Amino acid sequence: MMKVAIIGYGIDGQASAKYWATQGDEVTVCDKNTAIEIPDTYQKRVGPDYMKDLEVFDVIVRTSGIHPKIIAQQNPDHPEIMDRVTTGLNEFLRVCPSRNIIGITGTKGKGTTSTLIAKMLAANGLQVHLCGNIGIAPLEVLSKVHTSDWVVLELSSFQLIDLKRSVPTAVCLMVAPDHLDWHDDMDEYVSSKAQLFKLQESSGRAIFNRLSPLSIAIVSHSSASKESYECPPEKIEPSNREGAYVSQGKIHYNEIEIMPIAEVVMSGRHNLENICAAITVVWPIINGNLLDLRKAPPSPDQLISAGSGLSSLDVAMATSPSVKPLSARADLAWERTILRKSSLAIIRSVISSFTGLKHHLEFINEMGGVKYYDDSYSTMPDATIAALAAIIEPKVLILGGGSKELDLTNMVKAVSRSNVRHVVLQGSLAQELQKMLEKAGFTNFSHSENTMSAIVAEAKKYAEPGDVVLLSPGLPAKGDGYFIDNVDRGNQFKQIVNNL
Repeated sequence: MMKVAIIGYGIDGQASAKYWATQGDEVTVCDKNTAIEIPDTYQKRVGPDYMKDLEVFDVIVRTSGIHPKIIAQQNPDHPEIMDRVTTGLNEFLRVCPSRNIIGITGTKGKGTTSTLIAKMLAANGLQVHLCGNIGIAPLEVLSKVHTSDWVVLELSSFQLIDLKRSVPTAVCLMVAPDHLDWHDDMDEYVSSKAQLFKLQESSGRAIFNRLSPLSIAIVSHSSASKESYECPPEKIEPSNREGAYVSQGKIHYNEIEIMPIAEVVMSGRHNLENICAAITVVWPIINGNLLDLRKAPPSPDQLISAGSGLSSLDVAMATSPSVKPLSARADLAWERTILRKSSLAIIRSVISSFTGLKHHLEFINEMGGVKYYDDSYSTMPDATIAALAAIIEPKVLILGGGSKELDLTNMVKAVSRSNVRHVVLQGSLAQELQKMLEKAGFTNFSHSENTMSAIVAEAKKYAEPGDVVLLSPGLPAKGDGYFIDNVDRGNQFKQIVNNL
């Protein structure tokens, strides 16, 4: 029996404690919060000294919010303990029975891309487990994973900074400065992302955004086969036609037309990037030898719902194991044709029905001719810039939050150059944002009390029929002192709006 310390008792820590306890180990939960509820089956250390004297433990499990350097700083006389530090992610990758693992990182779009990948694989008959930074700890799903299953991991820089094991298929979305209040500097942030690719083997796949210089640089560390995707600005053609890309108003994979972008429900070029990333990952999987349609045939409704061009005979053949072509040669051609057509139909169906994640440019309601959108997960300037570009209507923008030590200059410029008619400033950086807006020549702003009811009331005051009230703060809620986190901020916004 080992003595195991769990540092932090959030979602990740709870799953880790449960896992090591089931191994028969003695688990001690260590957390700063003295009011946290910890089961009696665990030992506990709570309060300001919860990370000290860790040398008594055989295994130290760092949860994703705890920087490794903090553990070292709290135990200066015992540098050797860092060799005992692991994470729930590292343990999951060590013991997971399946090697069908896909890891997605990047600055924004991880959750959307991960969810799309999982939905596409599941719709094609595969057993899929979506977990990671999306709110489900990998160790929580471990007992459900079988050797033939697929695991889709959303991975943050917090999880990757001390990654020790390879992820066979790794994806790097766009990368921009973020979390500089947690990382020492931008170099450490990028290096953490790169760790996902540095550990890859030559048999793996490394997929990147070929319009993101940092994505290209990060994936260059990989020994795996490299693939890319591209979503160029409107009216600009892609640099090449490999992987998924957008051209002339349509999404393609290599030379195969997937669907018109007019059929995509989610707004914004950034979501087209996420879709292209997902298709680049999924297409070779579902069109290779990894899926036998006769073992898990899609339904006729799935095959025809997206208008794939499948004939009634195609549908019958794809969904009935008893229907066969007349010869072995025809059988091979039929298998390839049906597999491609049915996969295309299902991918189109997934994309055209996916409205996005909660708090990610999420439409809430329309009242008095004014639409309300919740983009509370816009916690960095580039995310707000993308939201401004995605919504074409005149906007009343709710801006501000806590500090991440990020450069806000480009966001302020984007606000001043867009069709934002009014900005409601809130949060601890409201005064700083006001000065920056004034310097950029934008004066249509007002301040609000830092309660969501006051914020929404202030935005409503300036909104006219045909406008959009957009909560896209560009900064995190956590650390601001007014909301628990980004989810709480978004949920309060929804509740207030729906009660107007």
